[in-house]
Amino acid sequence: MGKYTVLDDSALDAKIDYEIGLCRDRILSLFGKGVYSIALIGGYGRGEGGIREFNGALLPANNYDLLIVLKKICSFERKGINKTLRVLKTELDKRISTVFEASCRSAAELKRVPRIMLYQDVYNSSKTVYGEEIRGLLPADIAAPLPQIEALRVIRNRSVLLLLGPDGILPEGYDATPQQMRTWYSKAVIGFGDAVLILKKSYRTGYSDKMDAIQRLPLEGIFKVSEDADRFKVLHKAASRYRLKGEASALLDARDKDAGLFEQINLWALREYLEDPGFEWNRIFDTPLHSGGSAGKRIRNALANLNDGGLARFLGRAFSGPENIFIHPAEKLFKVLPLLIYRPAEDAVSGCASELALPSAAGEPEVRRECFRIFNKYVA
Repeated sequence: MGKYTVLDDSALDAKIDYEIGLCRDRILSLFGKGVYSIALIGGYGRGEGGIREFNGALLPANNYDLLIVLKKICSFERKGINKTLRVLKTELDKRISTVFEASCRSAAELKRVPRIMLYQDVYNSSKTVYGEEIRGLLPADIAAPLPQIEALRVIRNRSVLLLLGPDGILPEGYDATPQQMRTWYSKAVIGFGDAVLILKKSYRTGYSDKMDAIQRLPLEGIFKVSEDADRFKVLHKAASRYRLKGEASALLDARDKDAGLFEQINLWALREYLEDPGFEWNRIFDTPLHSGGSAGKRIRNALANLNDGGLARFLGRAFSGPENIFIHPAEKLFKVLPLLIYRPAEDAVSGCASELALPSAAGEPEVRRECFRIFNKYVA
């Protein structure tokens, strides 16, 4: 193991040392004594950074992700800080062999961050390149098992990567080279694996640890047939090895063949979340309940749009037809209902019950069960 990657290569470590030092020094020149800490996060912070070969030399392949912690940030300073970082990125991207990315938080903000993958990973595997360790600033429960809602957030996040490419969405400034396509796809595969690990309460931070955990877990309850479970394990291992060592695999060049795997994981994750005894509807978007007056309209619109096909057409572009989409249009229903039936007022429950064709005396449990029945009808 090297300092920043899985390869023990002193020349590569020295190059990354120099470039990280350059980024650190420029940050300090701009923010001065206001800096509490600078931490290297992401792959290089874990010691699992990507590697590429160019003219016989090994070079970093991933972004340098730096978390800048300032002692204090006033609200009126935020826009100026963000502008400064954008200008700095333009400068440093011309001086280093990869891409500079930085985010900025105050010490006070870090003390109240939510328990999500990003900050748990920072807690577990960041490298301090200036100042104080930031682990002590993070909330006391940051290392506890991640909440189940994080699995759904990860799926929605990484699902976008499955749409990137010449036949789907091509972000500005990117070319759909075979290497770039494999990078996007491997990150998506690992992300869906992360969702599985979160729901199985087995989440790990490092690629190697994630890969080992997925290989050990029984996945038959997620997939319809054992062959699909085995296929995902092989695909996840190939994606992990590509991210760790740049090892190309034909599996990463056949995205359309495995669309059904992602669909099955997505539907299983939704069921796990909905069936959890501690389920909280409003956590999907952390949005408070709307008034009962809008409940009927929102439910009606959700049901009316359930089969409009718009989402299916959009997602289907990446997988040669809507029959292979990994997020069913019925999920649109569940982007609306959680806002309506978490601890709802009586008139909100009544409005939901009416739109769902339930008896007027139906309460929250009946409404929740009917929502789940609709979900199963359209996606099971």
